[in-house]
Parts: sequence; C-alpha cells; structure tokens
Amino acid sequence: MQKKWLWIVTAAVIGGTCACSGGGAVKESSEAAVGQLTVQEEPEETTEDETQGTQAMEGKAEEPESDNRETDNTLNDSVISEDKEEDEGEYGQFQTGSWDGLTFSNLWLHVEITFPEGSAVFSEEDMRKLVGDSDEILVNSGNYEDIQAKASDALNIYDFMVTMPDGRSSVQLVYLNTEKLVSGQEISAEDCLAQMAEDLSAIGDMGYELGEIEKAELAGKEFARLSASLMGGALYQEYYAVRAGDYVAVLTASYEEEGKAAIQRLIEGIRQVQ
Repeated sequence: MQKKWLWIVTAAVIGGTCACSGGGAVKESSEAAVGQLTVQEEPEETTEDETQGTQAMEGKAEEPESDNRETDNTLNDSVISEDKEEDEGEYGQFQTGSWDGLTFSNLWLHVEITFPEGSAVFSEEDMRKLVGDSDEILVNSGNYEDIQAKASDALNIYDFMVTMPDGRSSVQLVYLNTEKLVSGQEISAEDCLAQMAEDLSAIGDMGYELGEIEKAELAGKEFARLSASLMGGALYQEYYAVRAGDYVAVLTASYEEEGKAAIQRLIEGIRQVQ
C-alpha cells in the first residue's frame, strides 16, 4: 500500500506573514506550527450500491426490450440523477467560498464568517507561499471552474487564511479530501483530530499540550473540537472539524492570551447560510 503524507499548516501566521486583500505589504514570517497527518490508501472495494447496481443490470437483461427506448433512457437518467443527489446529501458538489469585504461565505459548507475591521485576508499567492507548490495542495483562487477541475485530485484545499487585527492571531479553513486519502473508508471529524493530536504531540520542540476531543456547535452543526497550547502557553490553538460530503473541514484559530476574547467572538459569530 502506498502511504500518503498530508501536511496541515496549523498556525498559518502568528504575528508574521500578513497579506492584505487591499494590496498591503507582506510582513516578515514568524512561527508556523505544522502538523503531519499520515494515512494509507486502501485497495478500492466494491460498494453495496455498486453490487446492487450490477444485480439490477443483470436482472434487466432478462427482460424484453422496451418499445420506447427514449422514454426508458429519460427515466433511467432521472433515477441516476436522484440517486446521485441522495449520495451527495446536503453538501452536493464541492466548492470553495468567496469574499464580500471582510465577510467570507461558503454556500457548500453552509457557513458565513465576518472578520473584524483591520483583519488581513491572504491572497492566493501568499497562501501558496506558505503551503508550497505541490499539485496535491490547492488554494482558493476564486476561479470556480479551476477548483472544480482539480479538487478531486487534491489532498487538501485551503479556503482562506486571515490574520486578525492584533497581528498575532490567525484563522484558516482547510478541507481534507478523504477519498484521496483512503478511498472507500469513512474518516470522521473525530478521527481526523485524533490523528492530528497524535502527530502534534510528537513535535517535541513546540511543546504541545493537548486537551480532549469535545463536541461544539457552530452554525447549527455539530463539530469536533480540539484545544491545544504550545511553547509553554505562549500560543493557543482551537481546531474545529466537521465531516462534509467526502471532506473533513478543519477551522483552525491560533492566538496569544490577549487575542483569546476576539477569537471567541469570531467563532461564536459564525452563521449558517443556505
């Protein structure tokens, strides 16, 4: 089996790189804690739906051909379309979000977040500087067609990175493609955070102290939450994860003690959109 290594930037910029959507200067980068998530690809297995589909096809082959093939094809297309929508559930086809000033909305994930005045939104170029040039990592380019064409081949997709007004706190949203990681296997939000906690604790020089995985409600949905402190309490992080279709969305907030209240207000203000 081929191992896949998925790198997650867990502290995008702490008092460091600052990319303003309005064309502001980029500041000198500082600490960027990185968590390593290791997974294995399993051989693809025939799913129950595929087995049932094959059996249905075999049974239909014994029936006489319909006199109205065009009508049959229309009905079959309709059934396939309905089955596909049912499989995709409430999320449908993956898409990244968009910005209106300092308000970020992702209709696919059903969330909307308004950042306070003075926040700095990272550009596509500056996100790419942090995560590297791997073809298996996508960043939100604002180009819907481009993301649609490449999303299924990406291991993780960065929707946004934002530095808060204090210049020392940051928030980012990343999607982990579970089908790319381990095809055909269910990876829950809790599974993701548990593996992340294990890998973060192995980064000895950062001094991670990790809490228990809990449940938290954001935007009307149940998220898994993991809290952490590092560097002797100089920095804190909150990870919120939720399973969304074939992805696990992970919202990460990094802050110092002075920035805690502002981060809490931001998290509590996340809204549900349809």
